[in-house]
Amino acid sequence: MRQDYTVLFNVLWQHDFYAGSMPSLFTVKPDEETLHLMKRYQVVYKTYANSLSVLFDQSLIQADDARETFLQQPLLFTFFLYCNDPYLLNYTDGLQNFQVGRQVLHFYNNNDLLHKATSVSDADIAAAELLLPDLFGAAPMAVVEISLKPGMPLDLQIRFKSLATIWRYVVVTTHLKQLNAPAVINKESKELFIGPEPLVLPDNKQALCFRSRAPIQLAYRCSQSFQLVDNYDEVTKKYKVVLQSLPVPDVTKLSVISRERYSEIII
Repeated sequence: MRQDYTVLFNVLWQHDFYAGSMPSLFTVKPDEETLHLMKRYQVVYKTYANSLSVLFDQSLIQADDARETFLQQPLLFTFFLYCNDPYLLNYTDGLQNFQVGRQVLHFYNNNDLLHKATSVSDADIAAAELLLPDLFGAAPMAVVEISLKPGMPLDLQIRFKSLATIWRYVVVTTHLKQLNAPAVINKESKELFIGPEPLVLPDNKQALCFRSRAPIQLAYRCSQSFQLVDNYDEVTKKYKVVLQSLPVPDVTKLSVISRERYSEIII
């Protein structure tokens, strides 16, 4: 029997922490009802690195626009997204109140965006027990519910926004703490970090720190570059470069100080 599968809809997710290609953020699994529904209507699904495609056999539909005809059926497809990155929330904005395991993100289609705001936020959080009352085992991070609707977009989007934090460089190396007039400076804009400020570490050792004047957006490949300089002259703006390129934050580590979110980098 001839089969001719074509896309019914795609679900695509992206994160602006990654400028280009990103690792596979989620593992996708349909729920049991969706599996039965797919078998009944001869629908299949395919998963890719960061997208999901649901396809139907258009050879079974005698119509000029097979997809639009199929969309007339009031069917609901439900998929679970299991997070592959344990540090995803450390570099994702808008989900500061999300409680993994007790809550899930609830995505559904009103238009081409599956969330309420322009990016995923706390507004998309739901109690896990309400959406998954009969779930056994680990809860997914997100539940995606796609209701077929006439004229619905082919591509449905989930967009995550990168978190912006105060960057704080903590100087612990002995010879760097002994610099004459140290400063941390943006190589491109020449803007200075605030500091040096004295800091007492948890082990009671003394350190110096420099912090950004405003939050800086986290990125897998940062577009900005910072350097440690000495003998900085505020009048002439002259200085001597000590460290040409300072490291960027490690997203596996995040601090919260006075309700501000900090990324601390030890040098």
